[in-house]
Amino acid sequence: MTFPAKGEQEARTAILQVRATRATLKAPARAGVRRDDLDINAILAREENPPVGQRPIAWMLLTALPVDTIKAVVPILEWYSCRWEIEVFFKVLKSGCRVEPLQLETTDRRDPGLALYLIIAWRILFATHLGREEPHQSCEIVFTRDEWQAAHLLHDLPVPTSPPSLGEMLNLVARLGGYLNRSLDGPPGPQTIWKGLRRVREAVWLLQVLKRTSIPQ
Repeated sequence: MTFPAKGEQEARTAILQVRATRATLKAPARAGVRRDDLDINAILAREENPPVGQRPIAWMLLTALPVDTIKAVVPILEWYSCRWEIEVFFKVLKSGCRVEPLQLETTDRRDPGLALYLIIAWRILFATHLGREEPHQSCEIVFTRDEWQAAHLLHDLPVPTSPPSLGEMLNLVARLGGYLNRSLDGPPGPQTIWKGLRRVREAVWLLQVLKRTSIPQ
């Protein structure tokens, strides 16, 4: 299986030895409370020969899904391997977009607000990963013209006549969000990108206002 990068651990491919069985979880014994035992399926996936210096992957998963064949087990392992990406997505949603402090009181307000921030969080995570996989693509695959122009102006750089690469644009955005861009630093992560993108969007709003209004000389 191929595992995505996690923290300082790089993405890598691992060979897992997989075992699956049916198990019964005993109900806790409490005075005066009667609960039934729980029948569940268990999967043990373990890396027997990890790379030197790497901690072996070892998962014990419990599921209600069938595990009778390897064909049934593999999708469960693939879904679980996405857990880190899901955690990062919700970290961007909660810490970056700050959806919890919104405290929207009604469904009519909450659902559209949440839908909007889900799109923003997805965009940040998508840009982060695409920038690592396709850094030489034009940045306009993710960013608008106003956004890449604003990013250059915020850095007091000449605005190019053509869009920069996605890698260059993400570097500009992340530096606005606190990314130090040192030689030994890894690529920018979603947290610095969402912070920088917030500044870029504020600059875009200002540029759009200036284009629509006439400022006295």
